[in-house]
Amino acid sequence: MQGVILAASAAMLGFATLWFTSANLWASLGIGLALAGLVLRWHQRLVRQGLPPNARERLAMRLAWRRGGRITVDELAQAGLNPHEARATLEALCARGLCRADGDGYRFYNDPTAR
Repeated sequence: MQGVILAASAAMLGFATLWFTSANLWASLGIGLALAGLVLRWHQRLVRQGLPPNARERLAMRLAWRRGGRITVDELAQAGLNPHEARATLEALCARGLCRADGDGYRFYNDPTAR
């Protein structure tokens, strides 16, 4: 739905801009629709690719910070990641030594010397 609204906005912007500058209805309409198609394809590509790994890690660390340094896979999944990506992100952070498994969740370090 967001992509459709974004594409419609781009079409209206392109059409309005060209209508007031060229006064050619068909050229304005065609270029506006072409702009909408390009914006829609760009948005769909972004949605299909998902979040990059560094953005997923930032999301996990921010959520853990807000929750007192501890986060579960389910909490990260509720933030917009699928459970597989959430678990892989938290395990990657553990492998880098930024957090540790703590029961059913993961605990981030408050003090870097406490490892």
